[in-house]
Amino acid sequence: MNNKAATSSSLRKFLRKPAEEDATTVHPSIQAEVKMAMMIVHHKTFFNLSDHLTRLVNSEFQGSAAAENFACGRTKTSAIINCLGNEFKAELVEDMKKFPFSFMIDGSNDTGIAKMYPITVRIYDVNFNRVMTKFFDMNLIEGSTSGTAATIFQHVDALFQKYEISWHSVTGLGVDNTNVNIGAHDSIKSRVLGKEPNVFVAGCPCHMLHNAAAKGATAFADATGFDLEDHCVDLFYWFDKSTKRKGILKEYCEFCDTDYQAVVKYVSVRWLCLERCLDRELKKYHALKSYFLSEHERDNRFKRLNESFQCPMSEIYLMFFHSAIALLTNFNRFLQREDPLIYLMHAQMEKFLNKLAVKFTRPEKVMEHKQKFGTLKTLDISLENQKADENLSVGLVTRGQLRKLLNEGDIDICDVDKFYDGVRRFYIAAFTYCTKWLPLDNPLFKNCVFIDFNERNKCSMDNVEGVLSSLGHIHRDVINNPRAMDTLEEEFLVYQAMSEADIPAHIWKESKVEEKFDNDNAETVTYHRMDMIWGSLQEKLPNLSKVALGVLTIPHSNAGEERVFSTIRKNKTDFRSNLDLRSSLSSIMTIKMNKPEDLLPCHRFKPSKNLLSKCKAACREYNRAHTSVAPH
Repeated sequence: MNNKAATSSSLRKFLRKPAEEDATTVHPSIQAEVKMAMMIVHHKTFFNLSDHLTRLVNSEFQGSAAAENFACGRTKTSAIINCLGNEFKAELVEDMKKFPFSFMIDGSNDTGIAKMYPITVRIYDVNFNRVMTKFFDMNLIEGSTSGTAATIFQHVDALFQKYEISWHSVTGLGVDNTNVNIGAHDSIKSRVLGKEPNVFVAGCPCHMLHNAAAKGATAFADATGFDLEDHCVDLFYWFDKSTKRKGILKEYCEFCDTDYQAVVKYVSVRWLCLERCLDRELKKYHALKSYFLSEHERDNRFKRLNESFQCPMSEIYLMFFHSAIALLTNFNRFLQREDPLIYLMHAQMEKFLNKLAVKFTRPEKVMEHKQKFGTLKTLDISLENQKADENLSVGLVTRGQLRKLLNEGDIDICDVDKFYDGVRRFYIAAFTYCTKWLPLDNPLFKNCVFIDFNERNKCSMDNVEGVLSSLGHIHRDVINNPRAMDTLEEEFLVYQAMSEADIPAHIWKESKVEEKFDNDNAETVTYHRMDMIWGSLQEKLPNLSKVALGVLTIPHSNAGEERVFSTIRKNKTDFRSNLDLRSSLSSIMTIKMNKPEDLLPCHRFKPSKNLLSKCKAACREYNRAHTSVAPH
């Protein structure tokens, strides 16, 4: 009762209008209340914290007009958050009407009546000078047909019509690789292309790499009988939720002079966890082996693990996978970067294929094919072009341990032959899958390389024209105007003659990104965001920068949409299970993604007077709608 009374008192205090205040005046306290609401969202804090924070501010910051009039309980906080969400979405909608953008969509698990298909938009934001992924709509769909392409697209198209957004402004579609999404017929892709044939759709290369690794592991299991995924799953769940088993394992680790670390959970849909699982297991392999060979249990899972650790080749298999998976993991990590990378995709895919090919194919054959055809997509990997067993890439540590076991008589030559057969099958399956599904021939990937400032002098106007051809629907005014094309070429020549000094030093500094690319954080890669570089060139090269920034809105993977579900799970928890999907949770996602904390922390947020007035009015309307009329 006291909490309700305090909340009502705070609301009455907020809604009371001083005699000298006219209808257009906004008290400074409302700005503090709006910023506090932003803080609540950015830090995933419970709304009811605001009830206590209001009393604290009132009592501890006396003498400040803003603090003394600060009155923002949970009800008002919720109203302000919903108002901010609506306003930020309205800003995005206006930008989508004026500028090119791509959108991404993915479906949630079937855990409720309504299934979420959140829509995010990649668009250049002039205020932050970068291409950003922003939250557009939660897109809830109910019914027995909620998972069909027809229903999903119908809802997307209805949103576009509702907000008067043109399909001709869409540069790309980001989806994963299911038939519902990218099938040739009756898919979201086919329906989007029906609206605008030039929209770029390439699927998600992160999923493709994951599938390539899975195909390779399956081929390896067929040859050797060792199923890596089953082994990792069994190992985790044997120790999971058992303090006793973990305690016993820790004793074995101490006996083997090994640091105890918990077993990492392997989840088949998490792209980067397999390498961590293998790394953690190999570091305490001897302790694990001692545990499973010394303990006695009747459980079938224990029996499988006991059999696995009894086999001396199991360690060899794990060592090989740890070595081989690193290549796919590193490329996958590159693909999950948030900044736009489409201009690097073609070179990075070919570089990845080159590294994968030379692991099992004779290098002279790889070089010869690349020089002749310029791509490894059609590389002949038949047996006569492959390396001999002793030259296959299995990792130096793996080869040394294999040689040791053979010399000590723990394994025989048949075990070695079976292992190399599995290695060969792994590489063939992974390489074949990658060359089939990675978009190596895509002309947009090949032509947009001119966007990289460091590659400008290696490109020609043909690359720019190739981009215009791929995205002709957003550049019709240029393509159909000879004078505009001449102007574009002049700008391209100016761009090629530029030096780094022609771009302000603060832009280079602000666009600089440093990233760790391995588990031990030993390797740091430094690069610059090209969207920020091109944003700074809009005055000097207005037409060419428009082409470049349009391309940079296209997603290079669907990792951004996967991060949306991660953010949703962090905000809609078991302790905040009542968050309304259509209002509160949708507003939270809009605020977090459209005005992210790392770019606009709440203390630096400066809401306009118009926005403050809307927040104040929103609370008043919310209070009226939820105030019950007392009986006479």
